[in-house]
Amino acid sequence: MRLPVHLKHENRQTTGSFKLRGVTNALNQLSATDKQHGVIAASTGNHGRAFAYAARLEGIRAVILGQKYILSATRRMMHERKLTGSCSRDGLIIVPLFDNAAIIVGQGTIGLEIIEAVPDVDTVLVPISGGELATGVAAAIVRAFQV
Repeated sequence: MRLPVHLKHENRQTTGSFKLRGVTNALNQLSATDKQHGVIAASTGNHGRAFAYAARLEGIRAVILGQKYILSATRRMMHERKLTGSCSRDGLIIVPLFDNAAIIVGQGTIGLEIIEAVPDVDTVLVPISGGELATGVAAAIVRAFQV
């Protein structure tokens, strides 16, 4: 028995992962005042890269806290970088990687696109990692099938 398998290539996003969806949504949810204060996040990986890219597009000051080693792709996009433990918040708005409803909703757009592309989808496999991708996709798919 052969079953069709469909892949969602999020690695083809501008920053190389699905993280741009959630970060963009989170930054779009900020008030004009919060955007003026700037934003801060902790990540040297895909979240950091997406965070830096999205903030730059919006013209928002972004500070990324991370380890001494910073990915070169992230470094090119970011406004500032600080070593973990060497930065005070200075009024910056924290954009957490996982525990953020706007991030989860942004990642959930993947689930909506899956349903749009394959309306009769039976099973969707999602990697877990921090949980925001799986939570967002699951919530979107469940909600779409309840409507």
